Amino acid sequence: MSYIIGSFNVQKFKNGKDLDKIAEIILSEKMDVVGIQEVFSEMAVRLLVDSLKRRSVGQVWNYSVSTRPGGDKGEYYAYIWNERRLSLVSIPNKENPVVVERFSIKNVPGQKRLVRNPYFARFTAANHRGGSNFEMRLVNTHIRFGKGAKDAACIANEKQMRINEFNLLIQDILPYCGDIRSGNFMPAYTFLLGDYNLCLEDGKLGAYKISEITYGRPKLSGTKSYRTVQKLPTSLKRPTEDTTLSDDEEENEAENMTESDDFYSQNYDHFSYDLDLDNKLTICPDRVEAVDLAYADIEDKQERLSNYRKKISDHVPVKITVDFSRRAR
Repeated sequence: MSYIIGSFNVQKFKNGKDLDKIAEIILSEKMDVVGIQEVFSEMAVRLLVDSLKRRSVGQVWNYSVSTRPGGDKGEYYAYIWNERRLSLVSIPNKENPVVVERFSIKNVPGQKRLVRNPYFARFTAANHRGGSNFEMRLVNTHIRFGKGAKDAACIANEKQMRINEFNLLIQDILPYCGDIRSGNFMPAYTFLLGDYNLCLEDGKLGAYKISEITYGRPKLSGTKSYRTVQKLPTSLKRPTEDTTLSDDEEENEAENMTESDDFYSQNYDHFSYDLDLDNKLTICPDRVEAVDLAYADIEDKQERLSNYRKKISDHVPVKITVDFSRRAR
């Protein structure tokens, strides 16, 4: 049995987006659950779910939006999932999903916290047709991009501040979410997902980079290793005549698309997980070719890109297919 987990930074997601196109992307990629970043309106998420229900006969879609802002600008997170395939784990006297707020960055003057605390959800396929007894735990994140006015006292530069957030997520928050044992005793598989605003090692020249393998903090049981996957570029260039910058672009990183170019700029969107899962599951990451998928009827590539950026996002979604059939081996 396999499941497809999606991650989608829908730039400033609120009313006015092309919700039917976004629904088509989710359905065409057969996503069982998708974590969304940059949510600015719960109504927009609800209307997206309504579109999914209209377009998928026999499917039952549900959603959850974080109950408090994920960041200084009122940005929230969301999960949308197919209830025919997955459901939330019931945890007595505890919220699920929940914003993870208990962690702080140590030994960095002026940078004590994440700009956007992650949104943690626990799903299961138990009691679903064809499903089995396991938990799939997702930690939805959007790592900071720039250094704001409130960070003036921080001695770190923007690159190091991004990496500090990534290290906290990988070394502390991801292990914490994976080690929780409340609610049930099912095997649990934990994934970090979202917009990292960091490229993997083969990112473009000048990009802020992280390594594929990251080591956790030493514990009594030893030091865990974590793999970050999805190396294809996912942020989008601007159409040729467009000189505006989005919230996660700087002049030295932004690119315009030429007539012969593809759409893509940096590989910012990823998944991370305990390296040991490679011995238990088959995990296949991929990028969704969403610009072509959403606007295939538009012949001109520049116009296709322009429509996508205006009506959907400056990122395309990513996904991993997780095959659980190896668990018994």
